[in-house]
Amino acid sequence: MNVLKNIKVIARSVTVTLFCMLFVIPVYSGQVTYPDDSYSSGDPLTALDLNAKFNEIKSTVNGNAAGVAFASSTLDVELSTSTSIIQSVPLSAPGPGLVIVSFSAFYIMIHTNGAQDQIEVGIAESSSATVSALASRRFLYLDSGFASGEFDGSVASHAVFEVPSAGNYIYYVLGVSNKASGSFVSHSATQAVFVPNSY
Repeated sequence: MNVLKNIKVIARSVTVTLFCMLFVIPVYSGQVTYPDDSYSSGDPLTALDLNAKFNEIKSTVNGNAAGVAFASSTLDVELSTSTSIIQSVPLSAPGPGLVIVSFSAFYIMIHTNGAQDQIEVGIAESSSATVSALASRRFLYLDSGFASGEFDGSVASHAVFEVPSAGNYIYYVLGVSNKASGSFVSHSATQAVFVPNSY
């Protein structure tokens, strides 16, 4: 019996690993280029030339972090009937392309029998977006017939946004509940990754 259980655990682990490998995406990285790619023996090299080369390398290497952003929090965010910002992620895009944003968290609903509970979460480019209108919207629901108690679980959402040009962008994870208190989102993590239009 234990052997069969172990085989099932291993099979699940392999399946999850293979599934995750399907979502590996390239991350944008700059390339080092020189206006003058070759020097000949005897060519003069001034301090100005040398500093320009080092500054170009420094700028390009430091710029490799552009296009990747991450935010996490262990805090509880209590949702209400007004839209709340669960998390925000600023991202510096090095050029035109797409930004893939992924969010995951735990949720808690303190439920009373006879009442209906719901939570909506989603990812947006604006902090004032309507959660129910978002393509990334996730809807969590507890029927009024459920026994009173605390219900918890996990929630995840993903969204893709077009970036028309290089610049700074902010992406928001928004949440709303159908009641004024008793609904929480906690231990949230959000990643944003830039993918260029071309390499």
